[in-house]
Amino acid sequence: MRSEKWATLHERAEEAQSGAPTGRKTHRERVTAVETRLDVLEASLDELYQGQSRLLGVESSQEEAESRIDKVEALVDRLTDDTKDSMQHLQDLVTELTSKVAMLTRALNAGGSNTRVAPTQSFRAPDAHCYGGARDAKELKNFLFDMEQYFRATRPDSEDTKVSIATMYLNGDAKLW
Repeated sequence: MRSEKWATLHERAEEAQSGAPTGRKTHRERVTAVETRLDVLEASLDELYQGQSRLLGVESSQEEAESRIDKVEALVDRLTDDTKDSMQHLQDLVTELTSKVAMLTRALNAGGSNTRVAPTQSFRAPDAHCYGGARDAKELKNFLFDMEQYFRATRPDSEDTKVSIATMYLNGDAKLW
């Protein structure tokens, strides 16, 4: 192996002395080639650093985007829960109002403008006593009281109906008035 080194050195020495090209590069050519390669490597290294810087920027932007996405997802979840709560509240209100409307409808259908729903009672008002026209104040007051009570119990729909009913309970001279 030592002999090969000596042979290579010997060839270089002869080349340097003769100045004739032997197919080998001179020291200056090799230095120039190395400098060119070094320049290319430095440019590649600069591009690599720029790419790394852009990559770091992209990673930072990606982290920021992921953070924003997480915030939006949390907001959507909160809005979804709030909407579900609101919908349940509205459904409860609709159910309550529906039952109230049904109750009011039953009350109105039962008759009258009374908004309270009272249990229906079945009774027959006793007939009022007849008034025969006697000139006794007590008997007249009793007749008028009985008629008022009868009207409260039967609830006639007009004054004309009340007059018609009252005249049915008049007899004798009172019918002639």
